[in-house]
Amino acid sequence: MNAENGQHWQRRNVLAWLLGGVGTNVLAAASDTTPELLPDLQVPIGNKKLRLHDWLGKPTIIQFWATWCGPCRDELRTLQRVSRLELDIRILALSVDAQGWKAVTPFLREHAIDLPVALATRNVCKVFGLKGVPQVLPEVILYGPKGIKLLHSRSALSFDEWREVLADPQPKAR
Repeated sequence: MNAENGQHWQRRNVLAWLLGGVGTNVLAAASDTTPELLPDLQVPIGNKKLRLHDWLGKPTIIQFWATWCGPCRDELRTLQRVSRLELDIRILALSVDAQGWKAVTPFLREHAIDLPVALATRNVCKVFGLKGVPQVLPEVILYGPKGIKLLHSRSALSFDEWREVLADPQPKAR
């Protein structure tokens, strides 16, 4: 299976899971390994600490990005739009900018991004199973409500792709 077909398969299975509750171990079933879970991590957001496990029960998107990365900026704006779809999801953007808040804060203001944003230290990257700070960006991970990793993409998804993956239609007859 090539990477494109694998990513398409993952998206279809995530969509199937969201549409009909088809097993939350969809991607874990594709391999013999234990499913990867949302880390129990606390990250500083402003003056507070966000504990990711407080988000269990909701689909969660984690995006690694940088202000100097064009596709990252596009996807961050896309995720901002996705956050306004009134879906019950959580989104955390983790910046890998070496200049930290000095680079991130003006960017967030200029682009009216109000998603939760934190800095991705080497330790944070390691907790997510990344080998150091990602060199290929954006890197985005979707976890299901039970905290099981459902999608891991090393390229930006479009607004339509996110809408498809996160669709919440009315229940359908089976």
